[in-house]
Amino acid sequence: MSKALTCYARDISETIPDIHLPDLERVTLGRGPLTKIRDHKLSREQISLVANYEDYSIRLEVVGGNPSEARGFLLRNGEVTYLKHKESFKLLPHSYKFMCLFTPAPPESDEPGQG
Repeated sequence: MSKALTCYARDISETIPDIHLPDLERVTLGRGPLTKIRDHKLSREQISLVANYEDYSIRLEVVGGNPSEARGFLLRNGEVTYLKHKESFKLLPHSYKFMCLFTPAPPESDEPGQG
């Protein structure tokens, strides 16, 4: 079985550099220097991401006070979902959209909309 070598959260608007998500390490995104976002509606720690290179998944947990969005669903503080390669999330509903990208990409049958 293949395994990803790296994973990134890519800002769809391309104003924020790719954010590296190390294998099985927690990365917290929110308002601050990593994202360069200054919007006070966004918590400094809004979401927690943990990439799993073995199964090409990303665990997303909302840790901030305001809701976030993943695959079109609203998530509130403490709620968890899992994302796959090329699936997206928003730090706030309708704002700050990112796409999850693994390199190399998973086998086609593992990608959203396939198999």
